[in-house]
Amino acid sequence: MKFEKGGKRGMNILIAESNPIDGILNSYYAEQLSFVDTVQVVKSLESAREKLEKENFDLLLLGMNFPSGHGLDFMQQIRNHALSPDIIVISADSSFDTVERAFQTGAADYLVKPCIFQRFQFSLNTIHTRLVSRKSKNILDQESLDALFGKQDLPKPVFFAENLDKGLSSITYSRVYKEVMKSKDAFTAGHLGDQLGIARITIRRYLDFMEKQGFLKVEQVYGKVGRPRHYYRLR
Repeated sequence: MKFEKGGKRGMNILIAESNPIDGILNSYYAEQLSFVDTVQVVKSLESAREKLEKENFDLLLLGMNFPSGHGLDFMQQIRNHALSPDIIVISADSSFDTVERAFQTGAADYLVKPCIFQRFQFSLNTIHTRLVSRKSKNILDQESLDALFGKQDLPKPVFFAENLDKGLSSITYSRVYKEVMKSKDAFTAGHLGDQLGIARITIRRYLDFMEKQGFLKVEQVYGKVGRPRHYYRLR
């Protein structure tokens, strides 16, 4: 496996495409990317299988229609035989059933012909980021996961531990916040306090502050006797 200058891992790509013009275009696109080391093009599924068995590729760019079979069937076959490059399908077939089957079979992305360069570049860059991360990280945080799957432009999670009301601790707030984020159903301050080992009245102050922040909504449930119980729920 080759590496780029500066220590970044470069990609070795195999293109399987029965249409010669599409094969040339995809090869040209790939060669424009700085993180791509080698690009090979084959015109048949048989040649693709032979290449995959003998050489080590990071990515397969796979067309769908070949004289000897369909690209999705080929995908299933190579997955069954533990040949495991990432696969991006490039096809003029944009029917829902075909696209769905491609992702169910393990496609990393699906590009519809004619594919513009910017979309092609985005897809390969996402794969390359994942490739580098496989070697550099064992445990991923949410930001790293978003980058791997091309979602780095999503809004970053906001943790409002600033400007706490007087008497609230940022450490306790963090503990309560993390426990609250796990909740799928409504809960009371007493129930959460029992889980954290914190007094109900203290928990109530933090929950009320989170309700004021907009994290939670609160409902009052009246019983037969006594004060109403406050149930909190994530918005």
